[in-house]
Amino acid sequence: MSKIDLHKNKVKAPFKAPDAYFEELTSNIQERISVPAPAPRPSFQWKWALAPAMVLILALAFYFYPTGSEVNIDQMLVDISDEQIEAYLELSDISEYEIAQFIDNAEGLEETNDFLEGIDIEAGDLENFIIDLEGLEKI
Repeated sequence: MSKIDLHKNKVKAPFKAPDAYFEELTSNIQERISVPAPAPRPSFQWKWALAPAMVLILALAFYFYPTGSEVNIDQMLVDISDEQIEAYLELSDISEYEIAQFIDNAEGLEETNDFLEGIDIEAGDLENFIIDLEGLEKI
């Protein structure tokens, strides 16, 4: 194999850089990548004030909004007349016994014994009924 002498056979480079290319390279790169300085922002930003304002508005709305749970039952009952209550009870299938169960203090209720009014019962019939009941209890 033969030795190649690089000093004798100088090969010319196929490409050549323009004159003063490398001296101007850094300044050209700096011009291309430089970003203009941002404009100064105002110190007050609305986005930071809007969130607390919305929370305050919602809190006030819930605080001052009337709720249905604060209904005064006594005031509602005052507005209903006795005739309306009687008409409702007559139309409903509620017995006097069921109504008495809902009343806490039944001492003030008027007791009437007119549930047998219009029924003719003789004393002998009543005695026979009581005897029959006693006979049923023994069984």
